[in-house]
Amino acid sequence: MRNDTAFLEWCVRSKFFEEFNRPSRGKDILRDTIIAIFFAGIKENYLAFNNAIAEMQKCKTSADKLKKLRSILQNPQFSCVRAAFLISPWQKKVLSAQSVSFEKALTSLPAAYKVVFDDWMKENYTCFRDSVSAPRFAGALNTPVCPYCDKAFLDVTKKFYGELDHYLDKSTYSYYALNIYNFVPVCAVCNKKKSKKKLEHFHPMNETLDSVFQFCLSDSDRVIALSNYQVLNVKIKQRFLVGKSDALKELNETFALDDRYENMTAVVDYLAQLKRIYTSDWLKELQSMYDLTFTQTELRQLLLGQFNFSQPSVRLQPLTKLIDDLVRDLDVFNDNILD
Repeated sequence: MRNDTAFLEWCVRSKFFEEFNRPSRGKDILRDTIIAIFFAGIKENYLAFNNAIAEMQKCKTSADKLKKLRSILQNPQFSCVRAAFLISPWQKKVLSAQSVSFEKALTSLPAAYKVVFDDWMKENYTCFRDSVSAPRFAGALNTPVCPYCDKAFLDVTKKFYGELDHYLDKSTYSYYALNIYNFVPVCAVCNKKKSKKKLEHFHPMNETLDSVFQFCLSDSDRVIALSNYQVLNVKIKQRFLVGKSDALKELNETFALDDRYENMTAVVDYLAQLKRIYTSDWLKELQSMYDLTFTQTELRQLLLGQFNFSQPSVRLQPLTKLIDDLVRDLDVFNDNILD
């Protein structure tokens, strides 16, 4: 479950839900569209929601307003509003029944209504993305590396130096432009490559690149890598896991992972040198010589540049997948050398 605090704080601070009652643009058009989509056409629920938001605004502190807003959104009468912003659009990897209802409501309206609604939602997304809440939200997701490529840091300080991809693009699915489960922190390259494409076989919330494929070398390239210094002519390949051929094809077609990783021979060369130099006996000698308190496992993690010793499965830097996969493929920390 995702942390919704940063988003709801933005809703309070920007008075986003107040606009339901007093739209700043399109007035009647936007109001009618909001009723149709976020209240399933039930005007009584729309009016009740506006009254509840007006009561929330009487709270003296932001903390009290946030608490009140949470209570309002838990009301079954406003379940469509909650679904639009705080509930996953998917149910077992397919769009939920509520998602289908949103789509029917939007497509049943005149084209002019859709234009006004789309623009309004996009403007509010921009407002959220430019606010202090965006880096807080991104930081709470704990995604330090792009989940689409594993090649780029996603720095979060006072600002978020990455992109918030809409898994369901905000032009087609404008009602989910501010859904916290539709945001995927990604690098600029992957965000640009994906654009409005809809991924059918890979969802970063439910799976990782590790669940789709492994990097590897051909048998001949593996021998070359382990038999030579400064390897220049080996090609990094991908091996899809059982049932994941379509997902790998989609990742390559969308994000060009095969092309972006193909010639990273410096990593292969470094790992091959590790295998030749840091044998089990040499690691033991290092421990003894310098009276190191590191275990052999921790020494190996150090040599591989893994920042997180306590939880090596938690990836804190780019290229960890490539390194981990090739360590296994080259059998780096096994003393056996290929003939």
